[in-house]
Amino acid sequence: KFEVCGHKWADLGEHGYGVSLLNDCKYGYDIKDGCMRLTLLRSGTSPNTDADREVHTFCYSLYPHGGGWQQAGTVRQAYDLNYPMLSMAMEAQTGSLPPALSLVEPDGENAVVEVFKQAEDGDGFIVRLYEAFNRSVDAGLRFFRGIRSIEECDLMERPMQGSRVELDGDTVRFHLKALEIKTFRVRF
Repeated sequence: KFEVCGHKWADLGEHGYGVSLLNDCKYGYDIKDGCMRLTLLRSGTSPNTDADREVHTFCYSLYPHGGGWQQAGTVRQAYDLNYPMLSMAMEAQTGSLPPALSLVEPDGENAVVEVFKQAEDGDGFIVRLYEAFNRSVDAGLRFFRGIRSIEECDLMERPMQGSRVELDGDTVRFHLKALEIKTFRVRF
């Protein structure tokens, strides 16, 4: 009935099939009577009567699928649209890295790593992830090398007391509740 916000995608489906509407920058969806709509532009006239009167560029895509959106990989498809792989030609490099390497890799399809960055205070790195399928899971993150320490933090990167994280070499194990966001500070 009303427009709701959603980042990267929305889905309309029944048992066994559906269609996902993916986009790279628009967040207003509404679905009514089997019709899915995406708001492309809002042009308010107050307080600025000339607001949004420019050239706008955006991308959206329909992704028909069998099964539910979870099994069809809608979250992955939306990330692929929003963050396309970049490539560049380079001369052959020497070094000890393997042909394929991931800085951090979650186990399981419903744990999605959203951020890997240097901590704001320069002490270690921040990894932020969330549970995407609305179901609790015992999750793990495998890092590209062994880690010295890890601690759970709040969104402001402050340590949280009483959080339980199991560390085993290059892998950390923890519990992730449905739709929960977790933030960790990692030191290598």
